[in-house]
Amino acid sequence: MAEDLWAYCDVCDRTRPVNGADLRDWLATGEVNSYTDLVCSVCYNVIATVSLGPANGSEPQVPPPVLPPRDQPEDAPSEPQDNALRRVYSVNLRR
Repeated sequence: MAEDLWAYCDVCDRTRPVNGADLRDWLATGEVNSYTDLVCSVCYNVIATVSLGPANGSEPQVPPPVLPPRDQPEDAPSEPQDNALRRVYSVNLRR
């Protein structure tokens, strides 16, 4: 059965299918005050954490799992890198 749940993935930098069948099962059988993650089907990045709260609309009682911070590249260039497209725009066209 084809899944039709899609979400934007930061890692893939595009909209990808997520674990729709797992999410539907969890929504049907999950315990109140529980959490599950929407996971990208391509890179398995956690896209969002979904909570199943009480029917009265109050906040879930179980805190969601905390994801570790993403590693930032240490040697990120402060200046934009020179590339062919940037060079095209920097050409002087006043001839």
